[in-house]
Amino acid sequence: MNEYWITDITLDKPQNVDMVYAPKGVARCTGCFGCWLKTPSECVMHDGKQGIGEMLTNRETVRIISKITYGGFSAPVKRVLDRSISGVLPFFSKRHGRMHHAVRYDTKPTFYITFYDCSELSEEEKELAKRAATAMAINMNCKECTVNFIDKNICTLEDII
Repeated sequence: MNEYWITDITLDKPQNVDMVYAPKGVARCTGCFGCWLKTPSECVMHDGKQGIGEMLTNRETVRIISKITYGGFSAPVKRVLDRSISGVLPFFSKRHGRMHHAVRYDTKPTFYITFYDCSELSEEEKELAKRAATAMAINMNCKECTVNFIDKNICTLEDII
């Protein structure tokens, strides 16, 4: 499967997609750096999600569906993204004119990020959220990042695809 989804809402899982439902059973990153030093590319916390870094950075397509929260990802989705740090290296390289983590895998995924519940966001707030999401995707070695905003407070599979 070359497509990986992270979502904070329950969706019917499309065929040929690996999906992480963020609120279910994803422990918080403790910042211990074990994923870089002790078990490279794999989180040391064994909750069934220790391979999130590889899953996120070594795919052709990554879709992230999140409620917009304080101008960024919801807490459950952010928790998954924090745990994905094992998908990059602890070193830095300059890409797109900024410092980012060095890449672990040669794969350059395409990121599709959908924020929902955006009816009260100004254009400036949307632009800030887009810039932050794109910077995260660049850190994960994406080749392209598309960020969409949905006004509805819940989204369906049809809204995403």
